[in-house]
Amino acid sequence: MPVRLTSTQSLALSYKACRVLTRRTAHNFRFSFLTLPREMRSSMNALYAFNRITDDIGDDEIRLLDDRQKHLTAWRAAVRTALSSEVLPSTLSASDQLLDVHRYLPAISDTAARYRIPHEYLFAVIDGVQTDMQPVRMETFQDLERYCYQVAGAVGLCCIHIWGFREDPQVRQLSIDCGLAFQLTNILRDLTEDSRRGRIYLPREDFTQFQYRPEDLCRGVYDQHFRDLMRFETARAWSYYASGEGLLRYLDRPGKSILRAMLDIYGGLLRTIERCDFNVLSQRISLPTWKKLWIAGRATVQSHFGRIRWRACPRFPRISSMETDFVVPEQDLSVGFGSTSRGKAKSYLLPSVTERSFPVLLSHQDLFHFSCGFSNVCSRLNWVN
Repeated sequence: MPVRLTSTQSLALSYKACRVLTRRTAHNFRFSFLTLPREMRSSMNALYAFNRITDDIGDDEIRLLDDRQKHLTAWRAAVRTALSSEVLPSTLSASDQLLDVHRYLPAISDTAARYRIPHEYLFAVIDGVQTDMQPVRMETFQDLERYCYQVAGAVGLCCIHIWGFREDPQVRQLSIDCGLAFQLTNILRDLTEDSRRGRIYLPREDFTQFQYRPEDLCRGVYDQHFRDLMRFETARAWSYYASGEGLLRYLDRPGKSILRAMLDIYGGLLRTIERCDFNVLSQRISLPTWKKLWIAGRATVQSHFGRIRWRACPRFPRISSMETDFVVPEQDLSVGFGSTSRGKAKSYLLPSVTERSFPVLLSHQDLFHFSCGFSNVCSRLNWVN
């Protein structure tokens, strides 16, 4: 029986489907979404659903390569039709191979129209997945940059249209740099998994420079040459994180919150890679859920209350109800949760998000500000869990 996807009711169902898909599969993104107002969060769910579906079509190893290419071509045509029409395709037969994913198109189309997202950015993502269908070998970093623009930089440009930003010639490049930083982090984390699929994204010129071969990567050779290569690649990624930070000053307040959370979450992954001495070949690098929630809560509080002045305290009392010591990391002394009281204040300790730690003094007012912001995150946990 034909299925119609043109009503207001189907649009709401489409956004709901995107939300469910995001909840089920977005292990890092969904926590940063917590910082956004509901309408923007729904649109980010739709954008994530578009990217997830496109990736899954390319990665569906159950299908033969020809079938995946045909499926991706059909998905491209369906997206183009949805984006170019005020009314979505009128019907789909029950045998249509895109029937399952077609329900996401109303939300994707509505999001693109509502925030005036240039369609070329969405199709760039499809082009990137098309590249992934063949064995991937990057000769130079310029080749890798081009690929990262398709699968990450273009996504970043879509995101800032949803978040809101101040027009400036630098915004486009800063957005692309953010996407490049995140994608380089993903590539370094997933080296083993990608190599098994015939995808080696690190440039051949870098392998040559550090005397480590792609064949060594496929065999899981972990030696000093590999560590030197990884140290070089992480330093490159950090340079793009530093550049991407500049985008914050051009974003509207909701955008500042979510970008701050994303920078901290993906930066946390990269920092974890460094801490394990770059051994990503024998383990899957990830951040625990509590840490992602902590980062999202911190970003939410900062967006509502701004940055605070931290005051170092050499001594502080233990909170008897806590079984372990919790502290605020040294490198996080410049960010926080409200404004520090100038009078006498009782000291509290907060969960550490890094290894290096330093005690700081927080007043009752600070804790009130923190609890207000963090409860804002907790109120949305029905979406996370």
